[in-house]
Amino acid sequence: MNKSGNGNSKDIRLIEQMIESVIRKRDYHYDKAKNLSTKSQIQEHKFNAEFYDGLFWMLKDYKRLKTKEISYASVPKEN
Repeated sequence: MNKSGNGNSKDIRLIEQMIESVIRKRDYHYDKAKNLSTKSQIQEHKFNAEFYDGLFWMLKDYKRLKTKEISYASVPKEN
């Protein structure tokens, strides 16, 4: 899968570690929101969980670009 040499594999491993960290943080905030009673605390943790969820998908796409599963031409452009 890795076509660019050793430097790219280090980048890929770093991205994978970041993804793992983001998953832990996202899951923590989702679980924390389930166990709270005040609306403001629940909203805060849900917001944080949604932020980490967005970051997760961004990192997944970045990894796919680095491993050449997708190309920049296939990434949708924002209007």
